[in-house]
Amino acid sequence: ASLFFNYKINKNNDVIGLSINNLKGGSILNTDANAVLLDKYNSGEFNLKLNYSKKFTEKLAIGIGMKYISSTLFNNNLVDDISFNKTQTLAADISLFRSGLMRNFDDKADYRFYGKKGRKYFDWGLAITDIGPKLKYNGDSRYNFMPTNLKGGLSYNLYVQDKQRLSFIAEI
Repeated sequence: ASLFFNYKINKNNDVIGLSINNLKGGSILNTDANAVLLDKYNSGEFNLKLNYSKKFTEKLAIGIGMKYISSTLFNNNLVDDISFNKTQTLAADISLFRSGLMRNFDDKADYRFYGKKGRKYFDWGLAITDIGPKLKYNGDSRYNFMPTNLKGGLSYNLYVQDKQRLSFIAEI
């Protein structure tokens, strides 16, 4: 389950946001080599994120976020003689968004976010997510890397009517 709240804090289009995500991973069955059930575990992830974004121009916006992450793999149980505990950490996200108009042959460029019929917009964005420390799941001194992700996306928007668009989106 996820909840998202956003609030525009001034006329310069600065926005703060709060998101709450709770993912239940379901039951994990631990069996021996003969498929005899040894134990049953429940896993889950929870994060609470505070975001801030600033629109610098009509075309360019940058966002930052801090999040608290809580991860449970095996409910503080022993699996193959290894003790697994709940882990908690903080992580950061940074993002960039660029929006613009592809010029039509019969008019001048216009960089509004709401287009007019026949206009074509090309947008792109980048994000670096989960920048943070290593995580410790088990009772010994080993730490595991939390994967930092680089994501990118492109969209092509064709306004079929005023303020109604058809979008083609790709994300990597």
